[in-house]
Amino acid sequence: QGAGFSQVSLQAYPRESQERHITWVITEGPRARIRSMDFDGNVAFTDAELRELFLQGVPRMLSYGVYVQSEVSKASEFLIQKLKAKGYLSARLMSQQAAWNKDHTQADLTIYLSEGEQTRVGDIHVFESKNGPAPDSESLNRILGVRSGEPFNIFAFNEGIEGLKSWYRNRGYLEVAIQREGSSGD
Repeated sequence: QGAGFSQVSLQAYPRESQERHITWVITEGPRARIRSMDFDGNVAFTDAELRELFLQGVPRMLSYGVYVQSEVSKASEFLIQKLKAKGYLSARLMSQQAAWNKDHTQADLTIYLSEGEQTRVGDIHVFESKNGPAPDSESLNRILGVRSGEPFNIFAFNEGIEGLKSWYRNRGYLEVAIQREGSSGD
């Protein structure tokens, strides 16, 4: 891992009878390291902030600056998920590019992304049903994992919807359904 410019060759040696001896020669090449990491397309976050988010929870090789393409791709996708959790629901990864030095030991990494617009939580209203109780506003905020004015975390909210269903089920409303689940309009 981290030796992206490896070479594999085959050497075959005839033997007495019909057998052949085959040797695979693997030359790993130099270990590739990340020399720099830049982001393109970011508006709301600085390169330093994105770099910090990118490096959270990456595999050990990548955290030490060793370039492994598959790990860079995974970390880039995970970065996009973190942006979505911060309310940038349309964030997406456009592409990645590695520019190598002459001896292929160091890469200047550029990650192209689009943050999109940030979604923030507006007012949260509780509509009491004629048939039963509804949680108060503070309980609803806690259950749903959202607060007015804060960035909308879609992942916490989806867990919160399940928590709200559980809140009703625990009060005997076993067939509870959330109307317009996932909707953003009237």
